[in-house]
Amino acid sequence: MLEIKNIKKTYHMSNHDVVALDDVTLNVKPGNLVAIVGPSGCGKTSLMNIIGALDSDFSGDVVVNGKSLKEAHSSDVDTYRKNTIGFIFQHFTLINSLNTTQNVELAFEISNVKNSEKKQRTQELLKSVGLEEHAKKKVNVLSGGQKQRVAIARALANNPDIILADEPTGALDYKTGIQVMEILKEIAKEKIVIMVTHSDELAKEYANVIVSMEDGHIIDVKDNIEPTKREELIQQENTSKSNMGLFTAVKLAYRNLKLKKGRTIWTSIGMSIGIIGIALALALTTGTRKTVEDQVLQIFPANTVVVTKEKKDTRSNDIEMLKYSDFEKIKELAKKADSALFVPQTFMPTIFSTDKKTADIERFQKQLEEGKEMKPYTFYMMDTIASSYSGNIGYGRLPNKDKPYELMISLTTAEELISDNETVKSLINKNLYLAGMNTETNETFTITFKIVGITSEKTLFSTVYYSETFLDNLTKDYLYRDIKKEKASLVVLIVNDGSVKEYVEGLNDKQDKYVFETASDSVMNTVNTILDVVRNGLVAFSSVSVVVAILMIAIVVYISVLERKQEIGIIRAIGGKTKDIRNMFLAESLTIGLLSGLIGTSIAYGICFVINQIIWNVLQSISENTPMMNVANLEPSVALMLIGICGLLSVISGLIPSLKAARLDPIDAIRKK
Repeated sequence: MLEIKNIKKTYHMSNHDVVALDDVTLNVKPGNLVAIVGPSGCGKTSLMNIIGALDSDFSGDVVVNGKSLKEAHSSDVDTYRKNTIGFIFQHFTLINSLNTTQNVELAFEISNVKNSEKKQRTQELLKSVGLEEHAKKKVNVLSGGQKQRVAIARALANNPDIILADEPTGALDYKTGIQVMEILKEIAKEKIVIMVTHSDELAKEYANVIVSMEDGHIIDVKDNIEPTKREELIQQENTSKSNMGLFTAVKLAYRNLKLKKGRTIWTSIGMSIGIIGIALALALTTGTRKTVEDQVLQIFPANTVVVTKEKKDTRSNDIEMLKYSDFEKIKELAKKADSALFVPQTFMPTIFSTDKKTADIERFQKQLEEGKEMKPYTFYMMDTIASSYSGNIGYGRLPNKDKPYELMISLTTAEELISDNETVKSLINKNLYLAGMNTETNETFTITFKIVGITSEKTLFSTVYYSETFLDNLTKDYLYRDIKKEKASLVVLIVNDGSVKEYVEGLNDKQDKYVFETASDSVMNTVNTILDVVRNGLVAFSSVSVVVAILMIAIVVYISVLERKQEIGIIRAIGGKTKDIRNMFLAESLTIGLLSGLIGTSIAYGICFVINQIIWNVLQSISENTPMMNVANLEPSVALMLIGICGLLSVISGLIPSLKAARLDPIDAIRKK
């Protein structure tokens, strides 16, 4: 039973009030097709909007099966529209971007009906209105009568108690209008059908009850055709709540973005430009930091400690020189150190070679001047302690600490030292000669080492790995006739302790004459400071593009709201909640943001690859043995973070237009053509 009790509706205009409905009361039983007739402006449509819960600004009440509409909460009103009311409009109000099936399925998606059930019920409804052959057609290619039948199928989707038809034949020719009326007449056998019409002929021919209105009043209620005898609505009460799932909101957003794919792609590209800049800034600083750190650790392992003299005048750039007596005191302070090296300024290593004749500085220089071809050699080597090496050994073994002049070399070093007819492996157990000079006396010297191992990895520079006892023995055995008269700018210590940093801090705390510093940390602190400044500057610059893109996304979503007003009205009319509308546009914003992030990070990965290849090719042109280095390294976790940030910022930018869409008046939205 539908009971309309003392309905009053007034429109408040700027200069005056217009009374649309004045104390309208009407009762309708199931099994009736009710025709509301009257001149334009008499209140017919206003009454339909109130019955359909599209308009809540009225006095009086609408009661269906004993439940008051006026007393219902907002969520219950949405459920009422979904379960109780089915709308059929004069201008069809179908969503042109969807096909026939999708328009009908929309009503099921509001209810979160299972996919298999949704498909089956949609097919049954289309068959009932004679449209099964047009199921996959876009609705904009259908005839007027076919469109109205799609609207009828959609109205019946949730098996509502009441069908509200506002001028259902107004946009149709006479013959098609008759076909639609026959369908409504059949529906009225089991439900209440309320139809607004200007056609007295249609009302008399098909309506069981004719309600005449004038100036907001019901002036006559006349029985016309014997109704189907039903005392109550035949359907079982449907209490399922209106609930558009997040997946449905995303699907509707995707459909619209696909329809406007050009705009979507260009908007996403606009935001991705800023993301590319940020991603490259992070990739370059991360990759460069890691590359520099790897190379620094090759030169200065984590257990290498550098000792210099504390400056008395911090404003001076002059290096405070260390005497041999300082070296003795430093060794006494750093008792945990496994070895120590006093590095006088007069010590200058010059040539490394596996050929003793080549490792003769005077002969080497003379042959160079004469243009003679020399056997393989290298001018300079990075040195590090073998116990700090954590990579793989390709050939041989680590140096024995009981034999201080055993060395392991990197694969890069080995490839530089072999001649054309030699293999890398053939260097194992060969001698390696170091030719050096004392710059104070100009005396030359040669130190003989034995190659016992070769790493499987390449290094940026030629590198040798020595045992823990090497430094002490080098200081004692070679180079200086009277080392106690020498001066040095620094002392190098090797500390094989699990807590080197804490040990260094302790040494600095208990005295103030010398500065103890982990060699790698000293270099990396400077590098990190520079890289942080570069990174922050690049990120700040790129962020400007992101801010502009966020505003652009907000504008795009707002335009989408304006374009889809009628769709918003339709969804609200079939039971969609305000949060469903909000989520639909937030999903659209999120999709644009995630697409932007994916485009941006994908392009950034490509640019990183190109940068790394270019740098490697440049280094290869300098030295063929240069290892591949990823100076631009965009970590997957950073890429995912950037994609997530894109999505979050896009959702924030789309929040205002999404809320505006949710607050749209359903009546005004439906009337938008």
